[in-house]
Amino acid sequence: MKVVLDQVAKGAALPATSAAFESGRASLARAETEQRPTVLGPIASGRMRPDDGSVTSTARPTTARCADGSPSSTRPTSRSPPPT
Repeated sequence: MKVVLDQVAKGAALPATSAAFESGRASLARAETEQRPTVLGPIASGRMRPDDGSVTSTARPTTARCADGSPSSTRPTSRSPPPT
C-alpha cells in the first residue's frame, strides 16, 4: 500500500506538508513542533480530514468514519467546493 500526502494542512497545527509512505519501507516525516506529528498521523491514516491538500492511497476503499463523523476514504480529498 502507498499513501501520498500532497500539501495537506490543518489550521495552525499543520502547515502545508507533503510526504509519501509505502508498505515494507521505513519513512520519516520531519515535524517542527510536538503537535504536528499528532495531526499528520491521523490525516495520513484517513482518521482526520485535512483542511487543504489531498491524501491518496492504493488501499481498498473503506466505509469507516472519521472521529468528526465525516467519511474516511482512500479516494483523494480536497477542499474543492461540492458540485452543483
